[in-house]
Amino acid sequence: MEAEGRDWKRERLLRVVSPSLYQHVTIELESTHNVHSYDIEATAISEEHELELIIRYGDDFNHEERHSFSHQAIEQMDTTITDFIHAVGKNCVKVMVSDYFQRMKP
Repeated sequence: MEAEGRDWKRERLLRVVSPSLYQHVTIELESTHNVHSYDIEATAISEEHELELIIRYGDDFNHEERHSFSHQAIEQMDTTITDFIHAVGKNCVKVMVSDYFQRMKP
């Protein structure tokens, strides 16, 4: 059974596709938003001229954000990557807080 919206044939773990980008993502999320590597699922789809970064978070990783970056931007760790990571971090924190309060409801 395949989950909707996921391209399992092309999608690979980010830590395998681009270890340096994975490290950048996890360090930025942890240092600025206190979101740890086990709070997210980071995958990527590698194309000839770009890499589509996919970050899932929340209960059962059902929230997803995607952005494509050129290989040159990844090599230089362009500010657009950091901006995307911070946007994901803000949304992830909101979802995690909401999920927490949903679980704690009597």
